[in-house]
Order: sequence, then structure tokens, then C-alpha cells
Amino acid sequence: QFKRAKQLSLEECYNFESKLADKFFEKSDFIDSVRAFLIDKDNNPKLLFKNAMKIPQETIDWYFDFI
Repeated sequence: QFKRAKQLSLEECYNFESKLADKFFEKSDFIDSVRAFLIDKDNNPKLLFKNAMKIPQETIDWYFDFI
């Protein structure tokens, strides 16, 4: 997906970034991380996946399904 970005116009890049950011806001990991680090300051987010290498391909694909 990011290799394709080299050929996007600036407007297309902004649209891509906006859609990707929307996806991150939909998932609870982002919201709970903000809570843990900025609000409660307990530094203990309740993440769906503790290890990035264990994230299922279906989840990764979901983030980029708008392409």
C-alpha cells in the first residue's frame, strides 16, 4: 500500500492519510492508549494485541480495505 503512495498526488495522499486515521479512531486500542497515557496516566493500555507480530492479517487488511 505504501509503495503505491509514491505515485499519488498530494490531494490523494491527504485523502489516504485521512481514511487511515479514521480507521485508527475506530479501533479501541487507539482510544484506550490515549486514556492510559494521557488521561489516567497509568501507562497500562488494554491492547487487543500485545505483540505486533501476532496481529492477524485480517486485522491489517481491515485498516487498508478502502484502497
